[in-house]
Amino acid sequence: LLELARPHFVSGALAGVMLGDELTLSGVPFVAFERWVDLVKETLDAIIRAPGKPPLIIYYMSSSYICTWPHIPRNLTHLSACDYYPEWMYPSSPGNDDGLWVLPVYTRCILPRLAPHQRLLVVPPTYGMRSNCTGTPSVWCTNQTYPQWLSLNLGNLSFYTSWAFNETKIEGFDPWPLSIGDPNSESAFTDLGLLEMPEVFAAYKSLGEAIVGRSTTLQ
Repeated sequence: LLELARPHFVSGALAGVMLGDELTLSGVPFVAFERWVDLVKETLDAIIRAPGKPPLIIYYMSSSYICTWPHIPRNLTHLSACDYYPEWMYPSSPGNDDGLWVLPVYTRCILPRLAPHQRLLVVPPTYGMRSNCTGTPSVWCTNQTYPQWLSLNLGNLSFYTSWAFNETKIEGFDPWPLSIGDPNSESAFTDLGLLEMPEVFAAYKSLGEAIVGRSTTLQ
């Protein structure tokens, strides 16, 4: 697959690769995962690109499970840890170093172990439901109205933006999910993603424009 993508790495159309989401949590041994990261790095390093182009990115998304890793694989250039609870609604919780909230996962398990060349992304939750959920109550299944979902998602954006704009090692955002696609499919756990909420999408577009414009503030 990397060989098929080679022309796009050379041209600059592709900036790198994402290796997946929570693979070690799903049972992939850490040793095997780290070896895979090394093999990807070896393959990318063999691609001859024009002088001056930035190094290719090797990005991986984890969760609080990253706290069980013996170390962070050196050949990862970017990583993130996802947590889909609305932290902004509970201002005291992110300060509790209990590993359940994404902020202490970063501050306790990731930031102290980063190599100088490694950078972070954050993964704000962007989801909601059009209709009342009839399943077991959970972070995915709550009987909120659409305006309430908008408030939650915009609150998430504010929380993550304030944090990211004040942490120099955070270089970007990877909101999830981008889109639910078919809400009637068996794999759909909810029916609203970022693209299904135009008000939230507009806020993230503004954030993207601020990042591309290298703004230090977000209006």
